[in-house]
Amino acid sequence: MGAWLKKYGPAIYATRGGPFTNGKWGGSTHRDQTIYLHVFRWSGETLALPPLKAKVLHATALTGGQVAFEQTSEALSIVLPRAQQDPTDTIIKLELNAPAAGEFLNGQPLPVTGMRARHGPSDAKHWWAPP
Repeated sequence: MGAWLKKYGPAIYATRGGPFTNGKWGGSTHRDQTIYLHVFRWSGETLALPPLKAKVLHATALTGGQVAFEQTSEALSIVLPRAQQDPTDTIIKLELNAPAAGEFLNGQPLPVTGMRARHGPSDAKHWWAPP
């Protein structure tokens, strides 16, 4: 546990819960203009989340791999190939252009249930993947 915290501590220490509700999928923490997603259960290669008001500038898989994302007014979709998903806790860092604390809805985390994922970059309008 000590080695894990040494490597991934920034995703835990000095953070607050949210802005997404915890569930079977995992949970989230945030600090300043950063959201950390802790994904325990994937539905294929895509995690569908509620839309954010802030713009996602960068997405990084701290546990390894190349993250792609699509941000629209309807959803935020995170894509990570199955082979790059950590079986215990895939940690994805989202860097925003505004404070993550502004993402809550009436002080409550954004509900994740009922989100539908797109199938991938071929049917998306605004996909971003690192070069």
